Amino acid sequence: MLSIAQLKVGTKFEYKDEPWIVLESNHLKLGRGGGIQQLKIKNLLNGKIVNQNIKGNEKFEEADIQTKNIQFLYSSNDESFFMDNSDFEQFAIQTDLIENKIKFIKPEQNITGVFYEGKLISINLPDKVTLKVISAEPGLKGDRQSAGTKPVTIETGTVIQVPLFIKKDDLIVINTQNGAYSERKK
Repeated sequence: MLSIAQLKVGTKFEYKDEPWIVLESNHLKLGRGGGIQQLKIKNLLNGKIVNQNIKGNEKFEEADIQTKNIQFLYSSNDESFFMDNSDFEQFAIQTDLIENKIKFIKPEQNITGVFYEGKLISINLPDKVTLKVISAEPGLKGDRQSAGTKPVTIETGTVIQVPLFIKKDDLIVINTQNGAYSERKK
């Protein structure tokens, strides 16, 4: 059981029969009353973020979250499909729950899946991935209308902004946290 003092940033816990993660946590002591923990929490099932005040005597169960190595198979309609590398079991997840991550994954790429009660709820990517540029317009020297960047399409079909010197078939490193160009791979 977790007390309010143990609800620190990054803690995963059960609240209203669903898994949540603490994004922000502040403890308040109100005069003669007990302490209150002000939390900003994110629902791990649907991504909803809420602010919640919790009284000092409440206790919470730690969320039973597991991780497994899985492989991305494909996306179809509004679902993305993955396979467990050890037993070949397949899992589906709503693409809109992972849309900021799925755009940096190639088919057959191995990643880490996050599971709650045996159900795939999210995926974890490395901080940086290397992907090939499949389409790039030539950069015009002196073009400062776009702050020295141009759009390119990477092998996953995602369009990102890169410096003008990037060409088709270049390998580029992308920061998966913010989706930004990081460097050209040599």
